[in-house]
Amino acid sequence: MKQEHTLRLQMSHFATVDPLMSLPSIMALAVVADELSATGEQWLHQSTVREALPVTPASVSRALTYWSQHNDGKGMLKFAQDPQDRRQSLISLTPSGSLFVRGLFQWSDG
Repeated sequence: MKQEHTLRLQMSHFATVDPLMSLPSIMALAVVADELSATGEQWLHQSTVREALPVTPASVSRALTYWSQHNDGKGMLKFAQDPQDRRQSLISLTPSGSLFVRGLFQWSDG
């Protein structure tokens, strides 16, 4: 029962951004946050997100772009070019993205 309550609170948190947000958008931000937390790294390859989600690469790109452009371009994700492989994009949480993600998980910590 606690898990369902936590999930409902987390979905409400996402709804503060956009009540009609797509599931791939929710999943993409969750993967970014989880991978960055698990690795302790500041940046993540976009391909990691693409491989983790059961949707098309185009859907992943749209979802990540959505989070980067949210709030008039002051989004929750930022992109950079991988200095080791200029064909690859790197993703990181912005300060507002980190705050948003922390808010998502405040209910599951207790």
